[in-house]
Parts: sequence; C-alpha cells; structure tokens
Amino acid sequence: MEVFTGKKPFIELTREDLLKIKNQEAFIPIIYSEIVSLLKTKYGNEYTMKRLREMGHRLAEGLLKYWKPTKVKSIPDIIKETYQQFFYRKIEVKEVLDKIIVRDKNCPVCYLDVTDSDIPFCIVIGAVIEGIINGLRKWLPKLPEIQCETVASRSMGAEVCEHVVTYK
Repeated sequence: MEVFTGKKPFIELTREDLLKIKNQEAFIPIIYSEIVSLLKTKYGNEYTMKRLREMGHRLAEGLLKYWKPTKVKSIPDIIKETYQQFFYRKIEVKEVLDKIIVRDKNCPVCYLDVTDSDIPFCIVIGAVIEGIINGLRKWLPKLPEIQCETVASRSMGAEVCEHVVTYK
C-alpha cells in the first residue's frame, strides 16, 4: 500500500509500519462521526449500534493478525496495552467483583463537540476490546471469554466513557 510520507519517492508501508503511525488519530474521529451519522440517518439506531459493534470486532480480528499484546497475565493488562498501542491513551481499569470497569476520560472517538443522545460513539471501542480478548483465546485457551458493554459515553453527555467487561 502506498502512503504519502512527505518524502520522495513514495515509500510503501506495511501494515506493521502503519500501526506505528500516530497521525491517524487526527482524522479517525472526523470520518467516524460521519459514518455514524450516515448509518443512523439511513438505518436507525439499533442497526447502527449493531454495525458499529461488528466494525469493532472486524477491526480487532485484523489487528490480531499483525499484533499480539505482550502482557497477557490478566484481562486488565491486555486492555491497558491495547489502549496504549492503538488509541494512545492511558485509561483507568478497575476490577469490581466479577466485572472489569474501563474508564476513558479522553476517548478517541468521542471528541470535542460530537454529541448524540441515542448512540454511544465508543461502542466500537468496547467491541474492539471484546474482539481482541476473545480472539486471543485461540492462542491462550485459559483466557476466559468476555462480553464488553458500553454503559456511558461522552458522546451521550457523560463525563467519561465507560465500558463494563463481564465474563461469559
């Protein structure tokens, strides 16, 4: 794949190289908000949320082809490393009883003034978390299967985005 790097001649980058580039952080929220808006207008809220979760699962599947977390001792470690690697964020992860609560004060898709009272934009991030952990089970069968639900979103007016991870 050819990507403009500002240098001549054009340099062809591999997927591994693309994963290291942090510039996509600037345009992903803009494109993503347009995708959500188009889906919502054309198909409604329920379908849009379903498609965003599917998008997150497919993204996780693609990421696992080229990257695996190095810290796999616990699910919170996997979540933290995933956020640092792909979303360039540090997050708060707490284990409470049989759940893991992930709090993100600076969500990469719920940015600036993007608001939507019907759809949590970061539902795609919860699906990425779920997809990566459940996808890792192929290599780490002792890892429990999880479900990740987005319970609060800055796009819906909450102060932080929050995902609850439960064991199946």
